[in-house]
Amino acid sequence: MKGKLFFLLTFSIILVSCVKRQPEIRALDFNDYVPWVDGDTREKSFLVKHPPADIADLEVYLSDYVQQILCDEFIHQSITMITDKFPAAKEKYIAIVFYRVSEELPWTMDEQYTPPPNFGDGNPVDLIGHFIYNIHTDEMRYSFVCKRKAGIFNYGEITEEITVRRMNLGYWVREEM
Repeated sequence: MKGKLFFLLTFSIILVSCVKRQPEIRALDFNDYVPWVDGDTREKSFLVKHPPADIADLEVYLSDYVQQILCDEFIHQSITMITDKFPAAKEKYIAIVFYRVSEELPWTMDEQYTPPPNFGDGNPVDLIGHFIYNIHTDEMRYSFVCKRKAGIFNYGEITEEITVRRMNLGYWVREEM
């Protein structure tokens, strides 16, 4: 009887661990602002739970999500936020930043949750995507997507990255690590 129970329990654990988890994204409401330093950029952050394991799939997943966000209402809201805070801004950008779930950035946050002290610096160990959209030219100026180590040793170290920049001359430069 104990052998059957052990086998059933082991089989259940293996089955649950093999189930592919669907990626989920939610907004980090505490990080939606226009910094005084730049004054021309609205930064909006999101948390990603179960991001795709493949870097190319992650890039597509985050890029598609960014395209969904950039609706007319969101762009108009961003222009208003930037203009209210920095009326002299000539160019206007939207920075959309993605972080992975971690101990510092849990998926479930209660009312007493306080962001980590390094969050204002981009929380570099959990950042997995950064997109910069130019409102005036209606184009993506920059995108960065990366995979990071999650283990105890070298936590947050980048293992793979894809960077795409729109250069002033009008062409794209794609860099893959």
